[in-house]
Parts: sequence; C-alpha cells; structure tokens
Amino acid sequence: MLDKMNKKIIGLGSVFLMLFLLGCTEESTNQCTNEGLVISDYNIDTSGRIFPGYTVGINFWLENRGSADAEYIRVIFFDRQGFELERINCGEGNPEITSNGKLIGCTIGKIEAKEGCYDAMQGVHAVLRAPEDSGKRTVSFSVDYRYSGNSRLLFSIWEKGTEKRQWGKKQKSSSYGPVKVDIDTDFILERFVDGQREVVTEWVEEGQRFTAKLNVREVGSGSKYQTFENTISTENFEVILDYVEIYSGGACDFPGGSFEEEIEYPTEKPLMCELEVSDNIGQDWVTGTIEVDYTYDYGIVEHHDFTIE
Repeated sequence: MLDKMNKKIIGLGSVFLMLFLLGCTEESTNQCTNEGLVISDYNIDTSGRIFPGYTVGINFWLENRGSADAEYIRVIFFDRQGFELERINCGEGNPEITSNGKLIGCTIGKIEAKEGCYDAMQGVHAVLRAPEDSGKRTVSFSVDYRYSGNSRLLFSIWEKGTEKRQWGKKQKSSSYGPVKVDIDTDFILERFVDGQREVVTEWVEEGQRFTAKLNVREVGSGSKYQTFENTISTENFEVILDYVEIYSGGACDFPGGSFEEEIEYPTEKPLMCELEVSDNIGQDWVTGTIEVDYTYDYGIVEHHDFTIE
C-alpha cells in the first residue's frame, strides 16, 4: 500500500510555489466547514399540534459543507412512535423499503462537493400519518453517509553534513470534513537564532530515523446519537510516503506495517510507525511527504416532538 521513495527532483521555484499554495489552503475565504453533510432549512408544516389520523410534512435540505463528495446517503425514519411514513421525495433518490414492504426512508447516491462549499444540496420532503390515539410522540430520523479526507505534511530533507544553511518551513494541509487525521510534527528539527525561541527553519536530515504519529479525531458534531460504526477499515486508510519509508524491523501501527485491525475514531492513542528518511538524496535537499487518504462513514440524527390532540 505504501509507495516506494520517489527520486524525482523538484526544482527550487516549483517547491516554493507548491508550499505557498498549500499554505493558503486552510486560510482561503469560503463557505466550507468541518460539519460535512448538514440539515438546513428544516421545517414542519404544522405548529406541532396535529390530530389523530392526519398527516404532517417534514421538509429539509441536505447541504454538503465539506470538501468531499457525500456518497451512499441514507435517510431513515428509524423511530416513529406510531407515525407511518406515507411518502418521501429525495429528488433523484430511491425509496428505502423493508422486506415486509414498509417505507422507511430513501437513498441518495451522491451530493457532490462544490468549489467554496456553496449550494451543494438536495431537498427531502416526507409525509407522515399520525397514529389514531392522542398524546405526545417523537419522530426520529438519521442521515448516514460516506465521506473522505486527506491530510498532508511537507518538509525539507537536507543532505547530511551540509553546512549550516538548512532552511524550510513545514507545510500542512487538511481537507474539510467531520473526521480529521493529524500528522504529528515533533520529529522535525528546528534551528533558533541567537538563542531566541523563534523558529526560523524546520527540516530533517537524510538517514534520520524517527517515529511518526497519526491522530484520528472527530471534529463534526453529527454523531452524538450514533447510528453507524465509527471505524475506518485498513483498505480505506492509506499512508503515502515520499523520500521516507518504513524502517525495516521497526514497530509500525500503520496499515501496511503490523496493523491488522480497523481504526476506531477518535483514536485513544496515536497510530505510530518507525520511519527512516532516504539516506542518499543525491542533492543538497528535497521535499519529503507524509500523506494520508481515508474514507469513513458518518451520520446525523434529528428528533421532532409532536402533540396529537
């Protein structure tokens, strides 16, 4: 799964441009948030008081506010307390029907991410019929979906023994979504000027051995009422290395190392792996990369209280 070290030489001007663009990634002004798929413009076509046997409409939009496509979306009314789902319209989506013929929701293939995370949405319109007896009821539905993310760390690798002219600043980028992978940067060397605590350069040297750490955390608020497995399979968690490789004989929790289990998020402890920088870069310096691509399931739950008179 892990790529071999790439020996491609990147020109100085190209690296400056690439690092500049990556550095701007998280500071760009846009509509993106880490919530991923959210319910917006939620409304009920009643004041909350309805009569036995009558219908009530629940209407909302599913809006993609992250930077990845939301796929395999399922809108499921899982706790209706006597209400019957009579109709549901999810645009081009398909109805979700149980084996005994009961309508419980709908599926939507995809809500694509849009540039700037603006106006990427799908309307959902459901009609439910109230039970015949009066009293207070709560209707609940979930929106589960599949999402993906990317985290990248770039850093300068200098030839060992090079005179004291190391330079470089690490650059980190991360996609928008409810689950994030943080790449720890403790292994990067730092140089200070005149004893001051201001970091002016950050780099590593060829042949340097270090332990990389990855933390998977949840930054969205949707899974408070969880209806899905908060795990990432090893097939959906790829660590890509450039000018760095797994240290032979070292301990490694990354997929492709000794890791065999699913990754549960948020992680209780970091995923760790002993890595080694290329010991012969063949030039003064190159750009090393640690990158993670991952895909996961996520979901949100909504509840609404009714009074049947």
